[in-house]
Amino acid sequence: MQRTVAGPGPINRAPLLVPSEAAAARMDEAIFGELVCGQVTPNVLAVLGAAAQELVDAGAKTIILGNTDMTQAANELRAACCVPLVDSELAHARAAARKAQGQ
Repeated sequence: MQRTVAGPGPINRAPLLVPSEAAAARMDEAIFGELVCGQVTPNVLAVLGAAAQELVDAGAKTIILGNTDMTQAANELRAACCVPLVDSELAHARAAARKAQGQ
């Protein structure tokens, strides 16, 4: 599924691709059934990897892990993904550190 996001700055009206409803449901099961318990299982990696591939197939140039529980699987997913992958938890932590340092 594709949506268009309008916002300020140079990335105005960037296309936003989101997983299909079926992929999102499988991701929810994996995240809330395993990842929230700290379990990065082969099933979790397969489900998240398949969702990432679905987005790449739809034209995604970058994938943002939008759930902080996905941080646990970020390294494995990054190694298997063919586009840049952004860990939102890490990105937020880095931004907070820069802000705290006055940058």
